[in-house]
Amino acid sequence: MNKENGVLDIKKIRKISLLNIIWQWEIILLFIFIMVAIINSNLSPYFLDYTNLMNTTFNFIEKAIIALPMIFVIICGDIDISVASIIALSSVFMGMASQAGVNTFGLVVVGLFSGSAAGFLNGFIITKFGIPAIAVTLGAGRSEVMQTIFGIDSKTSGDVFINGEKVNIANPSDAMNHGLAYLPEDRQIQGAILAMNVRENITLPIIDRISRHIFLDRNREFEITDEYGKHIEIKASGWEQLVEDLSGGNQQKVVLAKWIATKPR
Repeated sequence: MNKENGVLDIKKIRKISLLNIIWQWEIILLFIFIMVAIINSNLSPYFLDYTNLMNTTFNFIEKAIIALPMIFVIICGDIDISVASIIALSSVFMGMASQAGVNTFGLVVVGLFSGSAAGFLNGFIITKFGIPAIAVTLGAGRSEVMQTIFGIDSKTSGDVFINGEKVNIANPSDAMNHGLAYLPEDRQIQGAILAMNVRENITLPIIDRISRHIFLDRNREFEITDEYGKHIEIKASGWEQLVEDLSGGNQQKVVLAKWIATKPR
């Protein structure tokens, strides 16, 4: 009985694994590509014609060559300081090679070599000299580093130094007391409270500074909102307007004004 159950479990695992493979987006795209080819071949006898295939290949080869350095950067693990700069550099070398009369195969080699060489150099510099993640590409952990420094996430190791002095930051309040401010990447969701008005958003981080015991100093609150709202040039019908009713750019200005109002270092 146990042997039968084991066989059934193996069959079930194989079935699940097969389904996982089939539902991968690469397999789905391949299936769609094959179906399009079959349908177009039935609609027109010239679709899979040699001349048509060659023309299509040459029309897309330029885009494919430009994409090669990008693919190399992704394969290498997103360790480059700037993906766009690697693509631009490779494109320059490929353009120079094209003007010199290099054929298509040679251009591919030039693109691969220049992209991989630049990626290797950047990766070596980052790992050799310990450049922090905030200087490298998305996905390398820079957001997590900044959130840890600001006390949003708990650190597992390492220390934070400000002007050469070791500081202990356990939460965002500690970070603010040390003169730090944090502008998240998604400022609309993480940086602003859309259901609150402009005034409330700007003064929220410094509410303890504009309060007298348990009472909020409304005059001071309006003064600060007016000062930084005008300084950042927030376009709103008034400081009581809800942030969710502002344009995306003005929502970001509200978040910026909020942290400038804390007077960080």
